[in-house]
Amino acid sequence: MSAFFESIALNFDFPILDWIAQHLRCGFLDAVMPIITLLGDGGIFWILLAAALLIFPKTRKIGLTMGAALLIGLLVCNVTMKPLFARIRPYDLKAQMGQSIQLLIDAQHDFSFPSGHTL
Repeated sequence: MSAFFESIALNFDFPILDWIAQHLRCGFLDAVMPIITLLGDGGIFWILLAAALLIFPKTRKIGLTMGAALLIGLLVCNVTMKPLFARIRPYDLKAQMGQSIQLLIDAQHDFSFPSGHTL
């Protein structure tokens, strides 16, 4: 399966990453997007929102539902699927090939698929 994901990276991910790096750089967004990305790290924003919803009786059911969805997502995505697919991040594959890409955030150390931010 590793060869399959490397093929996807070479034929799909790399051209997109290279195009973004060459054409979509913007000083303002390069400063703002890491902050927005930080909100998704570890699901902290969504965990805090679910906790806040639990405080008020009117929104408690939504908070419980949201908390359950976060827990199910964690188990399905991070505990089950990421180790199952074990897809390394495209920038790590580029580094193995002797190429580099300038990242706006610190390199992540888990597998790339499925994306926690997308979850």
